[in-house]
Amino acid sequence: MGIRRTLSSLAGGALAAEVVACLLWRPRMLRWGAMAGEASGALPGDGRTPDPRLQSIRAVTITAPAEQVWPCLLQWVSAAPGSTPTTGWTE
Repeated sequence: MGIRRTLSSLAGGALAAEVVACLLWRPRMLRWGAMAGEASGALPGDGRTPDPRLQSIRAVTITAPAEQVWPCLLQWVSAAPGSTPTTGWTE
């Protein structure tokens, strides 16, 4: 009887943790880093799926002018698959 009760308690705890994660943590992860306006605004490609079942957005704030950011982004995009380009200070 003791083992059954322990397993039942563990299963109940795991289920409770999953419910909490779905209700509190997951919505935050679906809009990681994005402000409310960014998450609710229209983005390129939104018209391709008019009624999606799931939406997520990831955002990063970069405090630098576009002239400095774009060369770094292009370096990352043009890197060979599986490799990680460096930004100079790691070399």
